[in-house]
Amino acid sequence: MTLSRISGAIVVSAAACMAANLAAQTSPQRPSQQPTFRATTDLVQVDVVVVDANGQHVRGLTEADFELFDRRKPQAIATFEEVTHQRQSAASAGLPPTLRSDVANNQSSRTQRLVVMVIDDLHIYRGRTDRARELARDVVLKLGADASMAVLFTSGDHSTEVTENRARLLEAISTLDGRKGWRRPHQAIDVQRAPGVDPEAPLEVTMKGLYQAAQTSPQEFFDNMSQYKTLQDAARMLGSNEVRRKAFVMLSEGVSKSLNGIFDGGEPLNSGYHDIALRQMMASLRRSNVTVYNLDPRGRVSSQDLMLESSPDVWGMLSTMDTTPNDEDSAFRWNNPVRQSQDGLQLMAEASGGFAVTDTDDFAGGIASILEDLDHYYLLGFYPADADGKGFRPLDVRVNRPGVTLRFRRGYEPGGPPSAPNNADPLARLVGGALPKSDLPMRLHAIPMPYSNTEARVAIAMELNVPRQGLEGSDQRLLDEIRYGLFAVDLEGGKVREHFFRNARIALRPSPNGGPPPDRVTYVVTSSMQLPHGRYQLRASATSDKLDVGGSVFLSLDVPQFSKQPIALTDLVIAYADGPRVPVARDSPRSVVPAANLLPFDPTLDRVFSPRDTLRVFFRAVQQRPASLVATISAFTSDGRQVLTIDRPLTGGNPASLDINLPLSQLAPGVYRIEVKVSGGGQVATRDLGFEVR
Repeated sequence: MTLSRISGAIVVSAAACMAANLAAQTSPQRPSQQPTFRATTDLVQVDVVVVDANGQHVRGLTEADFELFDRRKPQAIATFEEVTHQRQSAASAGLPPTLRSDVANNQSSRTQRLVVMVIDDLHIYRGRTDRARELARDVVLKLGADASMAVLFTSGDHSTEVTENRARLLEAISTLDGRKGWRRPHQAIDVQRAPGVDPEAPLEVTMKGLYQAAQTSPQEFFDNMSQYKTLQDAARMLGSNEVRRKAFVMLSEGVSKSLNGIFDGGEPLNSGYHDIALRQMMASLRRSNVTVYNLDPRGRVSSQDLMLESSPDVWGMLSTMDTTPNDEDSAFRWNNPVRQSQDGLQLMAEASGGFAVTDTDDFAGGIASILEDLDHYYLLGFYPADADGKGFRPLDVRVNRPGVTLRFRRGYEPGGPPSAPNNADPLARLVGGALPKSDLPMRLHAIPMPYSNTEARVAIAMELNVPRQGLEGSDQRLLDEIRYGLFAVDLEGGKVREHFFRNARIALRPSPNGGPPPDRVTYVVTSSMQLPHGRYQLRASATSDKLDVGGSVFLSLDVPQFSKQPIALTDLVIAYADGPRVPVARDSPRSVVPAANLLPFDPTLDRVFSPRDTLRVFFRAVQQRPASLVATISAFTSDGRQVLTIDRPLTGGNPASLDINLPLSQLAPGVYRIEVKVSGGGQVATRDLGFEVR
């Protein structure tokens, strides 16, 4: 359902120094297909990591220290940059990582690194689930708020969108369960049928064929293909022309297959399904310039542990041996399924420019090395002489320093990242990729409210921040035409569940006695959307006609089924008690969506406040069996210390609600978590929200 009009009830404060009038009407246009981006370039970008013999990253090199080769021919380095990134400390990272973020900001998505945690649960032994969870959590927490991240399961379950919301990532990681029922790595068997038996063949040949047939498993074959396809598709999704560092950190125990020569660009005469899938995967990684780092949760596997780790394939392993397992036996080392899988993880990572942390229990050191790779590297670019050609092209990079190791992708295919279908509508293109576009600063906030037994009405606030000079006329008024849209993407099915486009006319004028106008002006447009319960990503986009610029912002959203819980609470809604600090265009006509059915005030998207501010806090509670409800509102510091408690009864029947003021003067500067605990009729429900006082 869309609203027919948005118009001008605007609240203005001295801080805004502007007054405004916004008018809007719905647009009948709808995108004809899923929004996507198209990106092509002739520039070939190569991320190069340089480490010394002690594994320390070498810094301070210049363009003159490097040589770059395309198909063994030296290339002129067209672009060069040393990239060094300092990670935030835990003390300066803001809200705790386990606290859900309820406001999305497309400026925070401009972090220098894009990392996808690929959890290969199809190839993780179920007995190592806890270790795998711990490793995945460690990567997310140590990367901190400085990376845009996603969690992607090769099984397809519980994957997330790209987000800076670490609580969402940690929640997905908590669902990790190893799907492999035995320790032995999956085997890469292309032919899933028993061979014919030659009665004249030697007995050992016949026995070997029958043994190999017994090892075939359609499930293992499917799991292997799923791993390769997951990496291939994810790399295509992240393919773009942006220069930020892109990496996959994959938790996997690998596949029992020799990968020697698979990624060197050659095409053997007898390529099987696994070879073809692996080459397609690596081509996608290279075209999108994605580096892979593999973490093997098995840890150190000694020669003495190989029989256990090869279970239940002990007979097959011993059938090729005459002595106790020993890595010094080259034939044994080459054919052992565990060693093959470890080597395969390393070869896959090295071909893309990364490395594998395998056959070691030093996970902390391995993760630290991965983070250092993401923080310190050199960005080289060149223009190939024949950019329109096709096929794999080997790359080589050299540096005039002795005893160093270089990590970079070992080849590329011309044409840049794989192109995607185009969309005629610019708003659809803005929300079409895996990442939001940050050219137009935007923030997004959404609050599901009870509506029916199966659906909720979601109140939406979209904030835009624009430069005054770009819009200001001779009379100091700011005039603009904007077009904006909102897409609700169902994360379970991957489909756009609901969307709309609208047009708005912006007219802002200096506020009397408000002082000089600011360099940038912020305003909020509110709307609503009706959605069934489920998990969504809201994708908002907007374009400015006068500025000729557009942006998008993505927000993770859970829409609960309020009627199915003994007590169901809405998210906490906060605002300034003295009214909005920026111009707000509120929904009209009221007859379409009565204000009483949504919010009693316009929420703020700010999460950093002054001790002089007083917050207005509001929420609703829905009960299956109506009873008197009491709310306990508590404030906790970042280290969990409780510093404030307020008890209040809820009013209004079912749903009941609470609307109170919270002066921040009673809180010292710092990061806080507000927790609301509602109890009644023997039931308890809680909600929380984080903010900072400066």
